[in-house]
Amino acid sequence: MSNERACANGRSMSRRTLLTALPVAGVSLVLPAISIAHATDPHPAWLDQWRAAYADWCAGLAISEDDTPATDALYERVSKIETRLETTPAKTVSGALAIVEYVIEDAGGEFSYPGHAQALELARDALRIASFT
Repeated sequence: MSNERACANGRSMSRRTLLTALPVAGVSLVLPAISIAHATDPHPAWLDQWRAAYADWCAGLAISEDDTPATDALYERVSKIETRLETTPAKTVSGALAIVEYVIEDAGGEFSYPGHAQALELARDALRIASFT
């Protein structure tokens, strides 16, 4: 039996070469994890802002069913926060969790396919576990 391993690109790699390369590969795999671990996302704060702005907008509509300059301004605030949540990629588990929670709450159970709600709820639950919340 040979100590050589054939790689997909046709080259062979000895065990010695592989063992020499592993620490270098390990460092390259750890460095992105460290930078991600220290990353922060604005998404959880945006979710809190969206919830508050949405509640204010609904309260304004409860007072008057007609659009007013005040309710229009509240809706504009809600819309701007929604755009941020919908278009800014998350870098952390808590950011991804905030996006999923926003989608579930905003949809209010009205999904185009019933399985979508269940899939999002499963993703949300997994993200909650992963973020230790």
